[in-house]
Amino acid sequence: MLLPLVASAYDFTYNGVRYSYVSIEEQTVEVAPSSQRAGADGPTLYSGDITIPSTVTYGGKDYTVIGIGESAFVNCSGMSSISLPNTLTYIKKEAFNVCLGLKNITIPKNVESIGYNVFSVTSISKITVLNPVPISVSYDAFMYPQNYNNCILYVPYGASQAYRSASEWKKFKTIIEMEKDPSDINSHEYALSIQSGSGGSITYNNTTITNTTKSFTIEQGASATITITPNYGYQLSRLTVNGTNVTSYVWNNSYTIDNITENTNVVASFEQIPTTTYSLSIQSGSGGTVSYDGTTISNTTKSFTINEGSSATINIYPNSGYQLSKLTVNGNNVTSYVTNNQYTINSITANTVVVVSFAANSTSFSQDGIYYNVSSASNNTLNVNSGAYSGHLTIPASVTYDGSTWSVRGAESGAFNSSSITAITWNPTYAISSDAFGTQTNPNLLLYVKSESYAPSNVQNVIANGKAKKIVLKEAASGNDFDCPESFTATEISYTHKYSMTSGLGECRGWETIALPFDVKQFSHESKGSLIPFKVYLSASSGKPFWLYQLTASGWQEAATIEANKPYIISIPNNKSYYNDYNMNGEVTFSANNITVPKTEPIKTKYNDRTFVANFKSQQSAWDIYALNVNNEYSSYNEYLPEGSTFIRELRTVHPFEAFMMSTAANAKDMFSIFEDLTTAIKQLPTIGEDGNKHIRIYNLEGQLVKEVRNVSEKEALKGLRHGLYIVNGKKRIIK
Repeated sequence: MLLPLVASAYDFTYNGVRYSYVSIEEQTVEVAPSSQRAGADGPTLYSGDITIPSTVTYGGKDYTVIGIGESAFVNCSGMSSISLPNTLTYIKKEAFNVCLGLKNITIPKNVESIGYNVFSVTSISKITVLNPVPISVSYDAFMYPQNYNNCILYVPYGASQAYRSASEWKKFKTIIEMEKDPSDINSHEYALSIQSGSGGSITYNNTTITNTTKSFTIEQGASATITITPNYGYQLSRLTVNGTNVTSYVWNNSYTIDNITENTNVVASFEQIPTTTYSLSIQSGSGGTVSYDGTTISNTTKSFTINEGSSATINIYPNSGYQLSKLTVNGNNVTSYVTNNQYTINSITANTVVVVSFAANSTSFSQDGIYYNVSSASNNTLNVNSGAYSGHLTIPASVTYDGSTWSVRGAESGAFNSSSITAITWNPTYAISSDAFGTQTNPNLLLYVKSESYAPSNVQNVIANGKAKKIVLKEAASGNDFDCPESFTATEISYTHKYSMTSGLGECRGWETIALPFDVKQFSHESKGSLIPFKVYLSASSGKPFWLYQLTASGWQEAATIEANKPYIISIPNNKSYYNDYNMNGEVTFSANNITVPKTEPIKTKYNDRTFVANFKSQQSAWDIYALNVNNEYSSYNEYLPEGSTFIRELRTVHPFEAFMMSTAANAKDMFSIFEDLTTAIKQLPTIGEDGNKHIRIYNLEGQLVKEVRNVSEKEALKGLRHGLYIVNGKKRIIK
């Protein structure tokens, strides 16, 4: 909160209060501020109980007090009360601003005007106005909505309608008309009776009511908020206020009675929450038994009834020579979560089916981080089993274990169903079954095999003997890391991204970062065809232009294409001021044919203390990572900065095929604009309404259009502007 500075002048002091002359001839004065610089080291501010008399004496003369001067009591939080004389005719601006100790005030009958910010920051809960004609008040005298909502306004008898229709006064939530004797306003109190039944409690004013009734006294026009707390296993059945059912208006176990003007009875009753039950079906196959709740299930199916939210623990007992093969719950394989032959289903909220199957024992072991199951002990053959795999896996054609050589012939169901695996080098000369992969498989997984026949049909990116027919790189919210551990050639490779942000026109906006693992040869829009970076774009080009920049030792420079593993910033035109032919919002595909995809080695480019890093693996937000504030399918930004304009420290997760910034500065800032401290000429597109004449648009750094002229030189257009930095037709210009 900013405290206003008060520059005060006063003429004399009377009973500790300063006064300034209004008219020496008419012998009138107003109250002056108590300190020359409130909140600093000036004289002590007014505090305690203050009384302003109707007349004060100075120099042997009596002066009539007719006003409260500008900022007279500003910041006087130590003032607890004030009495104002009937001689007052005005209260000037900020007179009682930031008087946090003042809880109520009476404005005399002869006051005709109240200035702005008089009560803008305040704790006042009651204002009494004695003038039956609504006083002229500045539109922002009370400033904030809470002042109107939390303060009760008392007005003279017969004047409530006038105040409810008057500017500013009508904003008060509670306006109470006084009796003919204004002193009666303190006598309007009512009884608030609260009754709570068994099964829960009601809390009001720090008092908890349980299975009883308690009464309270409450002032007219006040509000009462009650908190309802059902006991465990209970819920609110009914809440009535003076016999009216208001149960449906209870929100988050709370209810507020507004503007109390009569004795009020509140009754709350509770009821037990009905128990919901579900069926639990357990099927056990041959080769073992399952035990649940004292019942043994063997090669059959049995059903049970279980309460909602309950847990069910099943015990699994394979027969001699057998082991658990698979455990599913509602079709989901949970075998890996079985511990000590036991599995617990927590918090059941639906009908549940459990299926347990057994299989003859097979030996399992791991080597070099790969898990294997013995598929045939007599033939020394293995299948790769599932494990906590990540990154690049190399599967050998054979392994030596316990003095024997074992041949790898395949993979178990779900062995590679993991989004953390980025590449698999499969050396066995046997095919991988399709069920080794699943819905959790990384969509950007690279599978290296010796022959295409070894790869299953549900894997897209297959490299056979160093060659791939078609590689498709995909975006996802997570689980789509990319890593090329060994270079290969691709007949066709592509990556598609949807661009939707508004691009800047005279301002920095609509940029995204991009880093791809291959040299891009073609850029194409989903409906408008070929795209061309501005650096190599000509007006006669068949494609449409877009902006592409790379960071160099000299700053941002235009780029002609995207090179493998290198970071860039990109902006696809999308602005209502452009002709529609140039607007390219939608999906853009980056592709190449017959190209070598190199090993993934992210390139870092530097400018001064900043390092721009290509990214191919999900990077969680971190103190040393600056992410661009983009707003797209997988990253959301809705703050005060233009989207796609600023690198911000610890902002969000950086996804694969993006780039991020780092800084080596000792006192690095928390954020910096893309083109901060860098003068970069951004080429512009023709806008709607432009003709053959010279058309100059000048923007400030906030993106606001400050000047637009035609048929003059740039030098003439810049005349009359203040010193500073401007964007002139997309180029930075400094006026000294």
